[in-house]
Amino acid sequence: MTRYHLILIVITLMSSHILSAREYSESYYQDLFCKKPYKKEFVLTDSTRVDCLTDEHAIEIDFAGKWYEAIGQSLHYARMTNKKAGIAIILEKQGDISKLLSLRKVIKHYSLPIEVFRIQSGIFKKRKIASNKSSIIKLSRSGICHTSTSRSYSRTKHYTPFKTIEECLKKGRLPKR
Repeated sequence: MTRYHLILIVITLMSSHILSAREYSESYYQDLFCKKPYKKEFVLTDSTRVDCLTDEHAIEIDFAGKWYEAIGQSLHYARMTNKKAGIAIILEKQGDISKLLSLRKVIKHYSLPIEVFRIQSGIFKKRKIASNKSSIIKLSRSGICHTSTSRSYSRTKHYTPFKTIEECLKKGRLPKR
């Protein structure tokens, strides 16, 4: 292997790591969500680990982009512990809401016994707070959900009001950026 190929491989690996970098690690969010008396990283008899075991739930904590994996894991943990299945979905950016909605749609469609919890990152919370300056989310006639931080919010005069972005996204979509 030439030195050129080796450098190319290293750059590729580094750039993929940088592109996939997250605000915080999954472990960070586990620490936030799974406080005492809950059990973090509880090891089951089959050597799998429940991210957070509570009195009622066996909870898988995962990033929004991995919602489909969390379904299987939470159901497995619930079966192994005789507790209710739970998924704590980590929302780091505005686009993660669509993944949360996909998760909820699959759970509803198949009547899965899974409770969903939300973990929002600091940046996302700041955006959400900023978007709540006005108490309503506007669904425009063109089917776009506008928060108060949207460029078109003040120009949107004909709309259907919603209290939350999640409710609005059931009927519409976010603006293209």
